[in-house]
Parts: sequence; structure tokens; C-alpha cells
Amino acid sequence: MPNTKGIDLSKEVKDFIIGSALGDGHLNKRCKHACLMFTHGEPQKFYIEHKAQILQNICPLGVRKKTIFDKRNSKYYPSYTMRTYTNKYLTELYSILYPQGKKVITKKYLDLLTPRAIAYWYMDDGGLGKFRKPTGSVAIDLYLNTYMTDQEHDCIISYFKEKYDITFRKNKNHGMYRLRIGKKQAPKFIEIVKPYLLPEFEYKINLL
Repeated sequence: MPNTKGIDLSKEVKDFIIGSALGDGHLNKRCKHACLMFTHGEPQKFYIEHKAQILQNICPLGVRKKTIFDKRNSKYYPSYTMRTYTNKYLTELYSILYPQGKKVITKKYLDLLTPRAIAYWYMDDGGLGKFRKPTGSVAIDLYLNTYMTDQEHDCIISYFKEKYDITFRKNKNHGMYRLRIGKKQAPKFIEIVKPYLLPEFEYKINLL
């Protein structure tokens, strides 16, 4: 794989990488240095193209289209993938996020997060659910689809409580746990990520 380890990345690009590595991005290290990979389906083609634009200095080949076979219904679906060249900064992040070759979220990594990084994490893995109660009032669930270990969940919960006074709680979903906050806490989280969300993700912050 071509090596761009000597290219310095801007603060904005680093923020994007830090957040995306917690979401849909996957850091991969097959040699001395690491690269970053993404795959998205047809509905999010715009999103992976946006990511390729951000990473153009270390991903000059951009987005590639491929077809995936779904065994569940025996149908083929288009998908889009991209892989950066290797880079020294990606290698630094890999050593923190994959300390033993396996992804583990720690306070050391969470301390790298900025509001922009959190926004990309939320665009990748977050969502907003709304439903009307029998009383007529609207209930809100804002969530991060984390699905990880209890220790990692507790680490993330402590991070948001200590830094932003936001109280996430574990919520069981399809037999696994994710993190959620309700209507009172959601506005504080939305205030953090709103300046950085793409227009296509406005539905993830619309509390009305």
C-alpha cells in the first residue's frame, strides 16, 4: 500500500478521524503503519463521498463501488468503500485504540475527542427516537449504538458526565446494550454536535 506517513494532517481532519474511528471507521495495521477504512451502502453514498473529500490528502483514489451479496435474501446490493494510505497519525491512534490488536475504548482515547469528533461519532452511530405518550407529551431517546463491554460503556458514561454533565445510561436493545439519554439531557448533547452535523443528518437533532 502506498505510504503517506510523512503527510501532516490538519486539526479538522484529525478531529474527523478520531470520531469516525469510534463509529463506522476501522483502523487497520497490516504493516508498520495503519490505514483507515470505511464501507457504506447506497443510501449513504453522499456520506462516504464527504469522508473521501476530507481525507483526500491520504486517500487520493477516493471511493470505490462494489457489490455485496446478502445471503438472507439472495440479493445483490451496491456498496461503497474507501481506504486511506498509511499515515503516522493513524498509527498513533491505532496504538491507543487497538492496544492489543483489538479495539478497546479507554479514557486516554476519549480525552482526544472534540465537539467535531463527537459529531462524526454521532453521525455514524447515533440516532434520535421520538414517540408520543398516552398523555400526549412527546418522549425523546437520543442514543449511541455502542454495543461494547460494560467497562467501555462505564468509561464513556464517566467521560460525558465529567466533561459535559451529560448522564448517559445503558439501554438494552436487541439483546445488547447501547447508551441513551432522554428529553432533558438530549438538548445538551445536541448543542455540542449541532454546529458540525451535515444537513442530511438534521433529523438526528430535530427535537420537535
